[in-house]
Amino acid sequence: MGGCKCRERDIVEHAMRCAQKAHDGQFRDDGVTPYFHHPDDVAKRVAKYGGTYIDESVAYFHDVDEECPNYNIAAALVQMRGAIEWYEYETILLMVKALTKDTSIEDRGERNMDSYRRVIAAPKGTILVKLCDRISNLNGKKLLDERYCRETTILIETLSPHVDGAAEHAALAELNRRHDHMKTLLRGVGDSGCDGNGD
Repeated sequence: MGGCKCRERDIVEHAMRCAQKAHDGQFRDDGVTPYFHHPDDVAKRVAKYGGTYIDESVAYFHDVDEECPNYNIAAALVQMRGAIEWYEYETILLMVKALTKDTSIEDRGERNMDSYRRVIAAPKGTILVKLCDRISNLNGKKLLDERYCRETTILIETLSPHVDGAAEHAALAELNRRHDHMKTLLRGVGDSGCDGNGD
């Protein structure tokens, strides 16, 4: 059992190093925070709520296809041949693909809904990563972004019926708490459209 756990941690740590390399030189919206801080935060939240090593690995990779189009996740995973099993390789790629928005869909609202539908249909753990991603994103200027608040309302309403297991329920509870705080802040500055359908 110990050897198995060691192998699983090796996969997570490989995903972490790959994400660091993929996002090297990129920054968050503030122009100061290295972009890698975000996937690292998502992965730590996934672990905190009890996600699997595959979920953690996916958390590290979840923004790579969108933000680093020249980085090949499949090739990065192949570097672990002998340590990663085929089902692990395939599951990680399926989950990352589901979490990657389809940029060919021009309408932002429909693009989000397409993403949510694919997250729901993806392997177990994908919803957990998505919830932790949104929790991590609810900070800074986005806390006062009315459109982002409405989109979070829709995300919660769409994913909630499909949440299953202690890890996903714990993440959903935290997201609801943060979303309530966000709505309180927006009411304080005079915005009131957070519970609408959004765009």
